[in-house]
Amino acid sequence: MKIPISEYKRLARKALEGQWLINGGILILVAILTSVITNILNNFSGFPLGSFQQSLLDLLVTIVLLFAFSYGTFYISLFVIRGGRANFQLIYSVFQSKYYFPLLLINLIETVVQFILTAIFLLPVFLIAGVSVYVTFLLGSSRTPIAQLQNAAAWSAGIGAVFLIILVIFTIIVLSYIVSGIFQFAVLAKMDFPQLTVGEALQYSWLLVKDRIGQFLLLQLSFIGWYFLGILALGLGVFWVNAYQNVTNAAFYDEARKQKGNPQELLAAK
Repeated sequence: MKIPISEYKRLARKALEGQWLINGGILILVAILTSVITNILNNFSGFPLGSFQQSLLDLLVTIVLLFAFSYGTFYISLFVIRGGRANFQLIYSVFQSKYYFPLLLINLIETVVQFILTAIFLLPVFLIAGVSVYVTFLLGSSRTPIAQLQNAAAWSAGIGAVFLIILVIFTIIVLSYIVSGIFQFAVLAKMDFPQLTVGEALQYSWLLVKDRIGQFLLLQLSFIGWYFLGILALGLGVFWVNAYQNVTNAAFYDEARKQKGNPQELLAAK
């Protein structure tokens, strides 16, 4: 039986009582570490600012190294929702040998999946937008009645392209939330049950979330207002909103695990 979104958030707030400061502080530390490591590597590389080489280096560093800090915050959130006290050392949890390489593989798979989904949805947008701009440019200087009708048609096509772009961007955001949720749960499952293979962790994650995708999306959307407030609080409030969201997502994972069973039970029954 699913519990309401408000209950997940209540569980998160209860778990965060007395440790809001350190959970937000951990995310600030992760942001600082990420920035410092990136800047050091960029300075040592000698690549021109904004160059393809620098962008490629940043991507590789993110995929191979910096992901571990983000995944470490997921682990902390699960630790907190189960009654633990967060501490700064836990952000390095992923660097343990039993976690690092499997979670690196999960991160690589997620990066590829997100890239493919974005490319699939953006390609037709670029094609349609390009045709619309070309037609508008071609007919823009004409003043004959026929040309004016053509201009109106081109203008309508341009408006249609804008709506299509908005629709595609919205679709990409929704799919990105779903994919991110599945992979976040796979990370939690792998850290929860180290004996799982990467494939089993992904399969288990999907089984946990597949019949509650709508609720998961609504849960993520419920934080939009909080992020606006966090931005108004000199931007620093965003770190505490992020901590709140991570712990709430961990509560969502934990509740699904309790209701559906551990991997051994759920995967065996499939």
